[in-house]
Amino acid sequence: MKRHLLNAQDLCKSTLGKAVLVTAALVPSVSMAAIDTTAAVAEITDAGTAIAAVGGAILVLAGISLTYRWVKASFF
Repeated sequence: MKRHLLNAQDLCKSTLGKAVLVTAALVPSVSMAAIDTTAAVAEITDAGTAIAAVGGAILVLAGISLTYRWVKASFF
């Protein structure tokens, strides 16, 4: 019966196996590097402030419109 899977010893003996082990050893250290996110967080905060201002203005205009319609309906 043929073995289709390599065990750990066969993997360490092959050149490809050594390359895979070295790569696997290096990947976690690179992937766990700290990323500076302060600029992105500041941009998101600034955008949130602008979006809140526009949303507040839209709500004020909607309130004025509804008040105008209510006053107009009470007279006519």
